[in-house]
Amino acid sequence: ALGVCYGDVKIVAPYEPEYDPNCTRVCAGTTGKTTTVWEFYHGNGMFVEVDLTKCEFLRGSTPIVSTVLAAKSRHWTAKGASSVYNPKTNRFRVYIMKEDDLAVVKA
Repeated sequence: ALGVCYGDVKIVAPYEPEYDPNCTRVCAGTTGKTTTVWEFYHGNGMFVEVDLTKCEFLRGSTPIVSTVLAAKSRHWTAKGASSVYNPKTNRFRVYIMKEDDLAVVKA
């Protein structure tokens, strides 16, 4: 019989030097497929500020953030989707840019 597993997290390379292995928080979410508020940035780019307040990370800690950009097509041409800027306990920002001749259009 299989056991019930509610989650297993192992940190092998902690980001913070004072990392406490007994105090690990994992938070996952989405900005929403049709509700993400993108802001235009320099003609060929845009950014989104992602709210992390519901994650309730410890004040003063720097969360490790991974991002994914999902779309119907041509999102492989976007640059920066996995580059997280200024992560804080309550927010971070992601910029995406296009270097080809296609204009950036918010859906």
